[in-house]
Amino acid sequence: MKRYIFIAALAAGMLTFTACQDELDIEQHGATASSSFYSNDTECLEGLTALYSIFNSMPSVGNWYTGEQHIIMVLSDDCYTGGGNRGNDGQLEELNELRYTAANTKISTLFQTYYGTIYRANLLTSNVPGDTQLQKRIIAEAKVLRAFTYLRLVSYFGEVPLIVEEITDGNYARPSASMAEIYAQIEQDLTEAIESGALLEKKSVDDKVVNVTKQTAQGLLGKAYVYESTFLGVNKYAEARKVLGEVINSGKYKLPTDDFDDQFHKAGEFSTESMFENNRVLDPNNLCYIYSVQRMGWRTEMFNIDELDAAQKSGAINCSPESYGFFNPSQELYDAFVEMEGEDGWRLNETMKTYNQLVQIPLRIANGKAIYGNAGLFCTKMPSRAEERVVVHKIAQNIVFFRYAEVLLLAAEAELPANGGNQALCDKYLNEIKTRAREKADKMKGNYTLTDVQKERRLELCFEGTRHPDLVRWGLAAQAYQNKGQKIPSIHGMYDNSDNQNDKKENVRGYNISYTITNGPGWQDKFKFLPIPQGEIDVNKEIEQHAEWR
Repeated sequence: MKRYIFIAALAAGMLTFTACQDELDIEQHGATASSSFYSNDTECLEGLTALYSIFNSMPSVGNWYTGEQHIIMVLSDDCYTGGGNRGNDGQLEELNELRYTAANTKISTLFQTYYGTIYRANLLTSNVPGDTQLQKRIIAEAKVLRAFTYLRLVSYFGEVPLIVEEITDGNYARPSASMAEIYAQIEQDLTEAIESGALLEKKSVDDKVVNVTKQTAQGLLGKAYVYESTFLGVNKYAEARKVLGEVINSGKYKLPTDDFDDQFHKAGEFSTESMFENNRVLDPNNLCYIYSVQRMGWRTEMFNIDELDAAQKSGAINCSPESYGFFNPSQELYDAFVEMEGEDGWRLNETMKTYNQLVQIPLRIANGKAIYGNAGLFCTKMPSRAEERVVVHKIAQNIVFFRYAEVLLLAAEAELPANGGNQALCDKYLNEIKTRAREKADKMKGNYTLTDVQKERRLELCFEGTRHPDLVRWGLAAQAYQNKGQKIPSIHGMYDNSDNQNDKKENVRGYNISYTITNGPGWQDKFKFLPIPQGEIDVNKEIEQHAEWR
């Protein structure tokens, strides 16, 4: 039986545990101490597999597949929580409506997911000898994934504990480090990984590589420089331009120009644009995979069942047979797309469908039904497709965590003349995104400003976890979130009752819409960063809650 030492490490789920009584400190039979486990390439590779596995599914310690994706979407103004009805997931509703506190369990799950990942990375950087080329690569990849995770942590939580070694004395209590210290560690990890010469590289633009590559590390380093420049007000744009330019000039990645949304699905996994995604296998014998993305959009039980079945069989829609109606696009996001592309925009229609478009199929809401948290917009970019369903509640669909489009957008931001860059390069990089999106000609005139970059990042990267930290680092969160989550729509069908014999509510763009008024407080400065989870405060006497949350 394989010796997966990480199973014995419950500390992966919590930063802090108090020491046990001596009489309870019993040696675990069948376990191997980390100090003696990494004795050869095979064991070191098992440790790396354990690190990558958390990006798929490991519910006992939190996982990126089911926890992180949900939380980072609802924090933004790009979607409503949705679900089957009000209260279907109260913790996500709190986040979406700015009603959350340090006791929110989703925040705890996110914190545990990040530190569980860091724990596994630290096992490798602390114990893998580095005697062989494979071992050198394992250490380098662990540093990249640790930096990737800390970049998420500092973007969402701000100041948090910085731990970069295996803790062997049982003292997990750590104070928070400053954001500057965390960025310094991120930059050190990525620089060391790049300079090690051990990271993989694609042989050609069409090559498919599951592991993080040298260019992944370079792209993340460029992102760290841009984020640090905006979050902390230090100027590291020159460093960002250099390293992002190296990724672009490598010629190993490009934007696919066919179906935009295929790259988020089985049909386009590990595309020419993908720089880091998890790897899930369409295999009914691997049922440890739990559902996640099928929660997104398309509350299928609310539609006329015959029409839904016909639409799925004809290929008019390709949503999974079981979908749960979460994370529906906001009207503001749709309007932002229309501004740049028009109502018939190619990227817009690859990202979402309007209820008007569904009615034409026809696919209509059933009599007496309503879709909660929905303004008449249905995401098609990321919700699981029928062909990705293994069995009930089991979806084999990768999540793309980092892609080349973001490298181009970061490079365009760094190349703004206001940031010391070159306007021609800024225009070139942004136009690559705009050209692939098939935007209107009058939106592609060049001489782009930060506002242009901001608009493009929102559209291109919606539902990918960048919107909330972008608004915070640009100082736009207060404006964007002023009334966030205070008025939640539900669609009952067309207002003329042509599809649904519901009582008339409000006529909103021809839809029959009702609203739930919440007790959301609107924007407050404390919402720039998530609070340290209360459970961590309770057990870690070294850590302090963010000042705004006390």
